[in-house]
Amino acid sequence: GTQSPEMAAVLPRLGQLYFSQDRFKEAEHHFWRTYEIKQTLLGDDALEVAECLQSLAELYEVQSEYIQAERFY
Repeated sequence: GTQSPEMAAVLPRLGQLYFSQDRFKEAEHHFWRTYEIKQTLLGDDALEVAECLQSLAELYEVQSEYIQAERFY
């Protein structure tokens, strides 16, 4: 399903692929979906949730969106 652990495993890989191709909007979408799923499945304190936020921070930093990036560091 759309909230499954399998989906949470695939989405960040797609996000990283888009990120590496400078397709930042697509990467952002996949990173946010991953965050939402993992937060629902694992809770706010899970390491995997923090890793999602790290990916978002890096994405925003690369785009010089420093204020947005700072929210996630």
